[in-house]
Amino acid sequence: MTVDAYIDLGVIGIPQLLILDGVTGIPKGIRNESGQSLFAQILTFAQMNALTNVTNGTVVAVSDINYSEFIFQAGRWSSNSPLQLMNSGIPFVMPPEGTVGTAGALTLNTGLPQAYPGSFTYFPAGAVNTGAQSLAGWYFVEYSSTVAGTIAGNMYPGPYNQTGDPDESVPIVAGGKYDALNVLSGAGGGAYTSPTTLITAQDFTAINPNLVGVFGGLDYSILADRSATSQAGATIEAVFTPAGTTAGQIVYEIDSGAAAISNIYVSRTMLNLGGYGIQVNPPLAVPGPAQNPGTTPSLYTTVDFTQQQGFAIKIKRSVGEFYVVAGVQLSVIFS
Repeated sequence: MTVDAYIDLGVIGIPQLLILDGVTGIPKGIRNESGQSLFAQILTFAQMNALTNVTNGTVVAVSDINYSEFIFQAGRWSSNSPLQLMNSGIPFVMPPEGTVGTAGALTLNTGLPQAYPGSFTYFPAGAVNTGAQSLAGWYFVEYSSTVAGTIAGNMYPGPYNQTGDPDESVPIVAGGKYDALNVLSGAGGGAYTSPTTLITAQDFTAINPNLVGVFGGLDYSILADRSATSQAGATIEAVFTPAGTTAGQIVYEIDSGAAAISNIYVSRTMLNLGGYGIQVNPPLAVPGPAQNPGTTPSLYTTVDFTQQQGFAIKIKRSVGEFYVVAGVQLSVIFS
């Protein structure tokens, strides 16, 4: 006799187990910790919205949004609880100038705030090794000190990162759902210079169409750090970009000017104003030590949530300094 298996979904404050069929291993339902069955259907977001003749009170678990609960009422699907779309605690480091030696040995000219045990660090083309495969991009780096680390060949995004969610992109030696570390060998590219242009860091590419309802909203938070210098030009942006396009809309921006901005914490709420195409986006940014809140865009934005949207953080450092995006969260507060 085969028995069903259960996976803890880890929904904050709502203990739930995903039921896997004992024969096929396919998800077939969800139950709570008391054994009560919660859902009769598991569908993707697109499949749920394609249903016809739906009865009010019908409940579905949406597999591509962490099996979150949606209920059909008043002629539309909505979620009864906040939906966490993205949660990244992996630092993305735009490093200062430095040198890459044999087998990915990294030495920085300026020390970082912490010796990050795992990070994605950006390098220009040819910096990581002397081979033809040394592409520009975010490489997994384990720092042993604030000025030294070891670069692995794993890049973000990668095959271990199907959704674009950085929280799904940490390679670890033990395997599991992540890739093993791709240990480098051979000569490094030597001295390099990091770019001083806007570079996309964390990137979530799949905010489903109509997920944010006509009176719905999004919360996003950003934790960042940069060199405590008075160099001009360092910038951080939050950008929404419709799928299939490259022209994004900046919903938050802070430019250091010539101020010695260091620690940065941003927490903002975007609320749809009774439609899918205009939002109120108040500048709720809390400046850290020795900084000013910088510039913010208009109070109102026009992100079209009837289209699939990507959400990305972009950073630009100044010459001789670093910029680190230490954490990003993105949640639908009501759909």
